[in-house]
Amino acid sequence: MKNNKVVKRFESNGEVVIFRYMEPKDENDLRSYFNSLVDERSFTTHEYWTKKRMQEWMKLHLDKIKKKTEVRLVVEIKGQVVGHAKIDIEEKPALRFIGDLGIGLRKEARRRGIGEKLLRVVITEAKRVMRIKVVVLDAFAKNIPAVNLYKKFGFKTAHILKKVRIFHGKFYDQIHMVKYV
Repeated sequence: MKNNKVVKRFESNGEVVIFRYMEPKDENDLRSYFNSLVDERSFTTHEYWTKKRMQEWMKLHLDKIKKKTEVRLVVEIKGQVVGHAKIDIEEKPALRFIGDLGIGLRKEARRRGIGEKLLRVVITEAKRVMRIKVVVLDAFAKNIPAVNLYKKFGFKTAHILKKVRIFHGKFYDQIHMVKYV
């Protein structure tokens, strides 16, 4: 992986959108992005990211990118990271063909077609880099826009775990989805 490797560039609402590999300089923007999800009470996280936690997380995931066990792309608009997507694989050889997907955008970057393009690009890149054959993900059942996007891309429900994820004091169902690529 080259530093600042741009995977896709396009326009949305008159703004240039760039998908590129995460790099060390993204630490502060990613921390701000993750904390914005906490502020809006999104389905992804509910704990604020400290500088120390972010540094440890960055080190771990930059190492995975270097080892080609993870593809992690950031979404950049006007020089600011406003989202990301990742697919990572197990390091065990018997499971290396299965990629685990995670994706998210700041509120202001949603409903602009960016998520759809990002999903397509991260899967394509993970197939190229890690030769995955299957993509899996877990979604909150109440996150209807995300579940609908995954279905649109051909993800199928493998199973639903009832009331297994707690978020802000409430229990939610979790949908485990799969797509063969």
